[in-house]
Amino acid sequence: MTRSIAATISNTPRAMTSHLIEVLGLDLAAKVLAAADPRTVTRWASGVHVLRREAILIRLGTSYQAIAELEEVLSPRQIRGWFTVSNDAFDYRSALELLDGDDPQLARTRIVKAAAEFVAEYQNEQSNADDGMS
Repeated sequence: MTRSIAATISNTPRAMTSHLIEVLGLDLAAKVLAAADPRTVTRWASGVHVLRREAILIRLGTSYQAIAELEEVLSPRQIRGWFTVSNDAFDYRSALELLDGDDPQLARTRIVKAAAEFVAEYQNEQSNADDGMS
């Protein structure tokens, strides 16, 4: 998880927004960032408009950090699924629903933790599978 924290701290909201669009696609990135119009997200990514609202910045940091974790083991398509499919770690809601419904700080904690745990579990399973093939 240290890598995802460092990546989040070292990037600007503009760069993080661009990466969200790259990985999630514009429509899902807009939903993750609670933007009614996807063009708004494009403006944030291009620097035409500056992203300042705290709640959206928290959503951006949360999503960016989770993506940084998940990119270690998943493709962009799989990451999109991780954000939109119900997850037992979120009481059978999706990460997107958690972002929409909970306190932003609580959602951040739960989403980033679930992403890190998913990656650790995936890597452990891969390691065990590799050990079984030896």
